[in-house]
Parts: sequence; structure tokens; C-alpha cells
Amino acid sequence: MRLGLESQLFGIHEQALNIHVRRAEIIAHNLANVSTPNYQAKDIDFRAALQQTSTTSLKTTSTALNRTHEKHLSFSGSDTDTAPLQHRNTLQQSIDGNTVDSHVEHAAYAENTLRYLANITFMNHRLQTLNVVLSGGR
Repeated sequence: MRLGLESQLFGIHEQALNIHVRRAEIIAHNLANVSTPNYQAKDIDFRAALQQTSTTSLKTTSTALNRTHEKHLSFSGSDTDTAPLQHRNTLQQSIDGNTVDSHVEHAAYAENTLRYLANITFMNHRLQTLNVVLSGGR
């Protein structure tokens, strides 16, 4: 369990960044398979993943997606995977069974990116404040 200076300084923002990175990879994987028949779009519940990360004290596990066809792109999760993948609810059924809606995926990717950048901004402000304190307010 890590309880170092970075945990005290950044709180849950470090774990949040890791989850945002994982979610961006999953969404990009969905977009890469937009034309793959029977591909089921996946996502993670950010809040549940963050809560699970907080309660398990960054216990590392590994989750890999199963390839159902040899032409699918491979994907393996990072060491910070905590929440199970969930199938995204589809807004409109596709004839070929694919549940990826590129508009939904692009919107989810943009939202995830904004939240990632907000966490980075918060962490930068924390570092700037620490720098001012350590330099004596100069």
C-alpha cells in the first residue's frame, strides 16, 4: 500500500488519471472495431472503478479482452485495471450485431479527455502551490 507524499498531495487524482487512461484505451478499441460484425462496445463505470481503486488500495489485477476473430485488434489492460468491463447499451440495433455507435464513442472519448485534463490541471496547481511554499513564497 502506497501512502507516500504523492498520495497525500494528490489524493485520488493519481488513481483517477490511471482510470481515465484505461477508459480512453477501451473507447479507442471500440472505435477501432466500429465495422467488426458482432463486436460489442465496452466501457467501464468510472465512479465504480475509482471507488474500487480507493477501497482496494491500488491492488493490481489484469483484465484482457477476448478476441472473437483473428482480425480483431488485440488489447490487454494495464496493471491498474480495477473495474470489470461492461457492455455499452446500444441506442440503435445494427444488422450485423455490432453495438459500436461512433458518435457515442467520440462523445465519450471527448468527455473522458476533458476530465483527464481537469485532473492534470488540479495536480499542476497542487505542484505550483507546493513549489511556492517550498521557495518561501517567492
